[in-house]
Amino acid sequence: MTAHIQHLYAYCSTSAVPVGEKIVDPRFKLVTRGSATTWELLNGKWAVPGTNYGQDILAIYQKVVEFEVKGKDYDGHWAEKEIDKVVAAGLMVGDEKGNFNPDEPLTRAELAVVVGHLLKLEGK
Repeated sequence: MTAHIQHLYAYCSTSAVPVGEKIVDPRFKLVTRGSATTWELLNGKWAVPGTNYGQDILAIYQKVVEFEVKGKDYDGHWAEKEIDKVVAAGLMVGDEKGNFNPDEPLTRAELAVVVGHLLKLEGK
């Protein structure tokens, strides 16, 4: 996951990695730094051929913004407290049916949305 975040960071920023962070993504130095400062500019760079990648991320983000939690499908789950924290922080929400699906793997697109929230890039 760190490698994915670093790769996205390389595309969106010309800043050095934060102090104390070790570059683990071998592709980090191959990226033209700051060449994708919007989601749409990732088209053809992040997910080749990726002609709609940025639009797909923004569509997911729009669903997140419009989403209303209907219940917790993770009541009693071992990660319930942590899930509550990321939901309260606005980093993650459930799917279109109101489920969080805590045992399902995170997709690359979902990770990109979380990174966008962390870097305050959403909708830009």
